[in-house]
Amino acid sequence: MKARENPYRVEQLHALKFRFYNDSWDSLMSRLLAANYRGAIIGPHGTGKTTLTLELVERLKTLDFNVNSLRINSEHKTQAAALVEEWLLNANTAQILILDGAEQLSFFSWRKLLRCAKLFQGFIITCHSPSKLPTLYQT
Repeated sequence: MKARENPYRVEQLHALKFRFYNDSWDSLMSRLLAANYRGAIIGPHGTGKTTLTLELVERLKTLDFNVNSLRINSEHKTQAAALVEEWLLNANTAQILILDGAEQLSFFSWRKLLRCAKLFQGFIITCHSPSKLPTLYQT
């Protein structure tokens, strides 16, 4: 079988849409609005947090929100603070910030980010366990 014919190739997997379990986009968007566009998508590694976040970015953009997202994984853990600082410097307060991989931040980086995030139109994170932000959805 040629690689391009493999039904499990990475392009095929990335093309899959997020499927809610006992929930819907309308419900998630209502919770997001009620939380003033601040909250967390939580769940174990590999349960669809990133896929959900990527689709959420697109939905927010279709609603004319200005979205600025950053993804940090375990390979970036030692650089996480610098990546977040640079990200914040390039962001503007009219944006909804979306951070995928908040668990990579140290305690001090996390506290600094929470203080700064109050200035922005919204702040959504993904992480593996409940955080100081309200849980919007658990994968």
